[in-house]
Amino acid sequence: MLVARTCQLYPNAVAATLVHKFFLVFSRWKWPNPVLLKHPDNINLGFPVWDPRVTASDRYHLMPIITPAYPQQNSTFNVSESTKKVILIEFNRGMAITDEIMMGKASWDRLFEAPSFFYRYRHFIVLLVSSQTAEDHLEWCGLVESKVRILIGHLERNQHIALAHVNPKCFDLVNNSQNSRSQEEGQAQSITNSPFCSMWFIGLEFERTENLNVDLTESIQNFTQQVHNQAVSNF
Repeated sequence: MLVARTCQLYPNAVAATLVHKFFLVFSRWKWPNPVLLKHPDNINLGFPVWDPRVTASDRYHLMPIITPAYPQQNSTFNVSESTKKVILIEFNRGMAITDEIMMGKASWDRLFEAPSFFYRYRHFIVLLVSSQTAEDHLEWCGLVESKVRILIGHLERNQHIALAHVNPKCFDLVNNSQNSRSQEEGQAQSITNSPFCSMWFIGLEFERTENLNVDLTESIQNFTQQVHNQAVSNF
C-alpha cells in the first residue's frame, strides 16, 4: 500500500524514481498521520472500521496504513515503538542509499544488501521453543510466534530499554547429542536436547546510562506465563 501511495503521488515517474520517492516520502512522513489510498467509504453496514474519532483504541496506533476497501482497517495495528523505530531506520537508510544511486555514487546492489542483524546489537534475548513431536512443534511454534509482540511490549515498558528488535527468521536447532556439551546447565540442556527445537533472536539496545544493571526476569516470566495460559486454554 505504501508503494501504491507513492505511485499515486508520482503517476508519471519511472521505476527508479519511484523507488527513490518511496523512501523520500515515508522517511519524512508525519506519523501517526494515516496513509490512505482513498477517502474512507461513507458506508454503514454494521462492520467496525478504522476511525480514531469513534474508536478510542485507534487513536493509539503508531503507523496507521489503512486498507482502501470497506470495511477499512489499519493493516499495521500491531506496530510497536520498537517496530516503528526499526522501520524508520530502514526508511532513512534507503533514502540515503537511493540519494547516492541517483547521483551515480552507488549501485542498486547496495540497496539490496542483506541486513546485518547480528552485527547491529551487542545484547540478545534467545527465545527457545521445544517439543517432542513434529505436530506439537508446529502448533507450539505458531502460538509462541503469534505472542512475541507481547514480549516486546513488556520489554519496551522497561525504562532502560531503548529498542527491542525481533529477527523475523526462525532458526531450527538440529539436535546432535554427540556434539552437545555434557556439563551445560540442566534446564537449557534439556530444552536444546528435545527432538524439535526452534529459536528467535531479539536484539536489544539499552539507554546510555553509567553502570547499567537491567533485570528482565519479570518481563520474561510474565510473557512465559501468558503463553502457557493461552496454551492451556486452547486445549
